[in-house]
Amino acid sequence: MFIKLRQAYFLSPYIASRISSRTVLFTDIPKDYLGEELLGGVFPDVRSVWVVTDTKELQDLIEDRDKTAMKLEGAECKLSKDADKRRRKAKAPASETEDPKRWLDEKKRPTHRLKPIIGQKVDTIEWSREHLSEVIPKIEQLQERHWNNKESHVPAAFVEFETAEAAEEAFSRKITRMPKQMKPRAIGQKPTQIIWKNLSMSTTQRKLRKALGTTFIVLLIIFWAIPVAFVGAVSNINYLETISFLTWIRDVPQVILGVITGLVPVILLAVIMALVPIIIRQIAKLSGACSTGEVELYTQKWYFAFQVVQVFLVTTFTSGAAAVAKQIVNDPSMAVTLLGTSLPTASNFYINYFVLYGLAISSKTLFNVAALALYILLGKFLDTTPRKMLNRYTTIPGIKWGSDYPVYTNLAVIGLFSQVST
Repeated sequence: MFIKLRQAYFLSPYIASRISSRTVLFTDIPKDYLGEELLGGVFPDVRSVWVVTDTKELQDLIEDRDKTAMKLEGAECKLSKDADKRRRKAKAPASETEDPKRWLDEKKRPTHRLKPIIGQKVDTIEWSREHLSEVIPKIEQLQERHWNNKESHVPAAFVEFETAEAAEEAFSRKITRMPKQMKPRAIGQKPTQIIWKNLSMSTTQRKLRKALGTTFIVLLIIFWAIPVAFVGAVSNINYLETISFLTWIRDVPQVILGVITGLVPVILLAVIMALVPIIIRQIAKLSGACSTGEVELYTQKWYFAFQVVQVFLVTTFTSGAAAVAKQIVNDPSMAVTLLGTSLPTASNFYINYFVLYGLAISSKTLFNVAALALYILLGKFLDTTPRKMLNRYTTIPGIKWGSDYPVYTNLAVIGLFSQVST
């Protein structure tokens, strides 16, 4: 049902008529095919081909320009607010014929250092204007060179097809004339969703980075088990009171012990796991992902593995180990058997886990507390310019599917395992 609905949506006249729906991004293109006419001969029903040029220098200049422009805008707004504050304090009426510089305090002009701490201190407004006058002409010259195809090419290209069906066939690699090493990376993506700096990676460089990223994540899963194991042990800490040096647990009031074993482990686990998607997304970008969609798919795959190993397996076994800790200490040879019989003791943790996530997800969806806090609280302190205020009002944060889906699929894994074990 979902597949049919998805196909109907993408083939609808409104979606299918968009250029992005008919355009596929290809990477790892061999040099023998790196040309508009050459690529046009590989695919049927091609309308246009854009071979990607090396935009690293241009992108760096544009980022520098935008950063400087924001700095200039913030400094000018700050200076204007300060002048208006001085005018209001003097109880002087606003007049269009009055020289506004009258209320400026030169000692309070915004300044900054070109390098942190040790850099030269400069006037922010004057420096920003001078810097922009140098950067903008360079950007215009580089843009002209890119438009005229005078810059070096990278092994990537955008191919626009006549129909959305033809684009989908090329994206699904159903065309036999396509070189084996040439990979379709994205379809239906907006320019803002493309990670442009990763398009220049060679096949060898991308494979090496991907291997290093995979190795890092595997090691991260292994070492992340340490704090997760601690959380699992805390969830059944009341079973440890039989050990001689932990008999003080018996004196803890039941109300406090219930909070420690029920609510605290679930919250700690949620906090620990919240950092993982952020790390995986950065690794995905460094590994050569070419679009935000590819980053989310990479995150979804590895975060699900992380959830299964840490939230399910590690927590289950450490909870069971806590329940039979003294027996394992007395007879280590019976550890496997004892763990097998005591795994149901982890069910208390998972009941709390289901309840907390059920309440948290539903309340987050209904109230959207995080976005509300960012909108009301942070906006008052951070939005110091009209542009920042406009962006805060008009920008809608997207859903991070790469970190949302694995939580639900892991809950399904836990539920299925519970049904099988019973």
